[in-house]
Amino acid sequence: MPELVTIGYVPTRRNNFSVSAALHYKERIAEQIRKVPVRLVDIEDINEEGLLLRQEDVPKVIEKMRRENVDALFFPHCNFGCEGAIGQVAAALSVPVLLYGPRDDAPDETGMRSRDSQCGLFASGKVMRRHNVTFSYIVNVAPEDERFLRGFERFARVTAVVKTMQNIRVLQIGPRPGDFLSVMANESELMEKFGVQVFPITLTELELEMRRIQKEEPEALSKEIGRASCRERV
Repeated sequence: MPELVTIGYVPTRRNNFSVSAALHYKERIAEQIRKVPVRLVDIEDINEEGLLLRQEDVPKVIEKMRRENVDALFFPHCNFGCEGAIGQVAAALSVPVLLYGPRDDAPDETGMRSRDSQCGLFASGKVMRRHNVTFSYIVNVAPEDERFLRGFERFARVTAVVKTMQNIRVLQIGPRPGDFLSVMANESELMEKFGVQVFPITLTELELEMRRIQKEEPEALSKEIGRASCRERV
């Protein structure tokens, strides 16, 4: 069984919008994403609401997410949201980030809105860019809409790829074909941006090593390249 990705569930709200609406949507969203096979880390122990809204809670959220080794962060805007706080958390963790806000209800008879999540997402997106945080988002739909769950599942799969690719080591056998410029790679950039290390060897080195193993360790060679062994590693 592959290891589940760990996603920090950090719902957010702002004080001048409905608290009850924010708590209601926090639970509705959580109910949906629990259907996806991921490990969720919430912030229920950070404050009495389990919502990020106060500046003083930012260090505690960062510390918990680091302690739990989260692979990504999900910031549902349960009403307008607190863009400054989530921006600091996202910048500190440097992991994939997903933004989402449930589609807003119509204003009441006085013209007031209980949430205005869409406007909060605009503000949060701008803050993410100012922190140089790359993020993705799900369009404003209800938590029960299939587009929401499909978007969250897609984010979880991308997170799994990012987790696998981090600090990966690649064996490069021989130089690239001379005419195939499309397969050029910048080793320095791969290491600096993604932690990917490239270990080049020549075909001659590979052939000599394979001949040595074939002669000195035939059992090991059979075990390493056997069909059963390959299936176990998939």
